[in-house]
Amino acid sequence: MRVLAEETLPALRDAFAALHAVHRELWMRTYKPFGWEVLDLRYGGARARVEAAIERLSVYLRREVDVIEELEQERLFFDERCNQYRRIVTTSYL
Repeated sequence: MRVLAEETLPALRDAFAALHAVHRELWMRTYKPFGWEVLDLRYGGARARVEAAIERLSVYLRREVDVIEELEQERLFFDERCNQYRRIVTTSYL
C-alpha cells in the first residue's frame, strides 16, 4: 500500500499531466479550442481522483484512520446504461 501511495499513484499523476499537455497541444493544432473543455474536465477529474487516492492511502498509512471506509462498503451493481459520466459532465459527446 505504501508503494502504491508513494510511488505508483504519484507516477500515474505525473503521467496524466504529461499526457494532458501533449494531447492539448495536438488538439489545438487539429481542432483549435473547440471541444477541449470536455477533455479538460476529464483529465482534471481523473487527476483529482488519483490525488484523492494518494491522500486516502496516506492518511491510513499514517494511522490517522483505522480503515478506509469506502473500501469497506458493499459493492453496488453497476449498470453501464445509466449514470454515464459523459452524460453527467457535459451535453457534448466526444
